[in-house]
Parts: sequence; C-alpha cells; structure tokens
Amino acid sequence: MPLLREQHLKSIIEKLSYLQLIVSMSNKQQLYDIDHGLEDFCVGLLNRIYGWNLVNLNNAMKNTPAIDLGDKDSKISVQITSDKRGDKVKKTVADFETKKLCAEYSRLIILILVPKQERYKLTLEQTFGFSQEKDIWDYGDLINDIKTLPTEKIQEINNYIEAEFQPFRADMKFDRYDRLKNIANQIQNGQEHDVRLEVETLCSQEIIDAYERLTQLISVQSERIDFLDFYEMNLYSILSEEPEKKQELDMLMAQSEQYDYFEPLYSFCDNYIVRVQLPYAVGKDEFISYRNEHKEIIERSRQIEMERKQCVELIKRAMKKLV
Repeated sequence: MPLLREQHLKSIIEKLSYLQLIVSMSNKQQLYDIDHGLEDFCVGLLNRIYGWNLVNLNNAMKNTPAIDLGDKDSKISVQITSDKRGDKVKKTVADFETKKLCAEYSRLIILILVPKQERYKLTLEQTFGFSQEKDIWDYGDLINDIKTLPTEKIQEINNYIEAEFQPFRADMKFDRYDRLKNIANQIQNGQEHDVRLEVETLCSQEIIDAYERLTQLISVQSERIDFLDFYEMNLYSILSEEPEKKQELDMLMAQSEQYDYFEPLYSFCDNYIVRVQLPYAVGKDEFISYRNEHKEIIERSRQIEMERKQCVELIKRAMKKLV
C-alpha cells in the first residue's frame, strides 16, 4: 500500500507539473485561452481534494467578475488565472469587494496555474478577510494537501487527472525535442532561471543535477558580487575625506577593468580592512579581503561557464536520442 500511494502521488505531481509547463509556455506565446480550458478541470480537482461542490460560473455567464468557480453552500469562491503578478491579485480582490461578492461567498481563493511568487506583500483594501499567505494557491499547495489524504482518495484523484489529462495532452501537440532545444538555448544564453520548471519536468535526473549545480553557483556568485559592491561602497565612504586617495581608487578601478590587470588595485585595497554587513545574512558582519574575494569571483565565473557547457551538452545528448 505505501508503494501504491507513492506511485499515485508521483503520477499526480508529474501531470500537474506538466500542466504548469504547458501554461507557462503558452503564456510566453501570448496564448491565454488555456486558462478557460482548465476551469472545468479545476472544478473536478478541487471538489475531489476538499469535498466542495464548486461549479464553473462561466458556463452560465462568460467572464464572471472576480471569480470563476463558486460553491454557495460552502461559501467558497475561486479565481483561476495564469497571471501570478501582484497587480492581478489586487485587481481580483478589488473586484470581489466592489461587486459585493462577500454577500454570497465568505472566502476568495486565487488558484494560479503557474508557480506563484515566493511571497506577496500587497496593500489590499478589503473587508472580507482575504489572506495573501493562505488564499493564493498554486499546484504546489494542492499537492501538499493531497499528500495528507487517505490512499484511496489519492488514487481517486490520480484516476481523475489521468482521465482528463490524456486528451488535453494530445491537443497541445507538445514536442519534447523542441522543448529541450529551447532549454539548451536559454541556458546557453544565461537565462537558466527562466527554464527551471521545464528542466524539472522534462529532463533526466542527470540533467537536473547539472542544472542545480549551475544555478547554485550562479546564486553564490550573485551574493558575493553584491558583497564586493558593499565593500567598494564602504571603501569609498572611508576615503570620502581623502580626495586624492578616492581619485586614485577611481583610476585603479578603471584601469583594472580596461586592461584586465588587477594587481595595483589589489595592492591599494590591501591597505584597508573593511568590515561589511553581508547583504544575504542580515545582522552578520564579515571582514573582507578585496584581493581574495575578487579572485574567487573570477574563478567561480570559470566554473559557471564549465557547468553551463556541461549542462547544455547533456541536453544535446538527450536530444540526439529522440532523433
């Protein structure tokens, strides 16, 4: 039974992730009708997970304001959207308030068909108790709740998704080769963060591992470059009362970039010990050696390029197997 449960959960996660990917790619092509196509699917999915009796309000009247699904008995309403921006959330909440829908529904849930933002910090003028933390969902939230259900219920949900998913997938004519080609191009062009969902959904574990190594290196690099910027800002502050020294630093910065020769700049900076607050660890300070930090950044840049090439090469190998 535990193995069967895991199989059903894995199947659910794969298909919902695939749907997220299709919606994301459709949005990039400015094809937004897919949101409406998934409304009936979401009705069945949410009703099975939470025991609601939602209906698609757009079947009776197209483009109902603020909400797409409603259960008047449970007083639950749902907006289905692929727009994860804060402006969309604000408009939905404002429309819900303006149309006085709280007279019929006590809760508004916004279900986003692509991965939602990590956090929303919006100023919302509303009186019905909408929570940015609890009422903005994506498929990840649904999966977390599905995991808490009995095995029989998980199997029922998986069977429903499987039945709905097959014709939908066929209609999309999803081309794996072209998608892998797009992923490789995006990574090669330094846009690896834009294809995380595609990598996690379409690629082998070997490619996913290479992708994770690459993005982790890039994340560390970004943090340390920010740190070096903080160092430079502090050093300029120290030299603010020494115009000649500040002018010398400006000259060395410019020369080092122009000629790719940093030793004079390193020697100058070695005369100063600067204590800097880490931008990514609030409250923690660190002494920094410009020489060491800059050399590590240069070396890490080389590592990033190596990891990027390796990741792209793995994807190209996977593409060759499809030909």
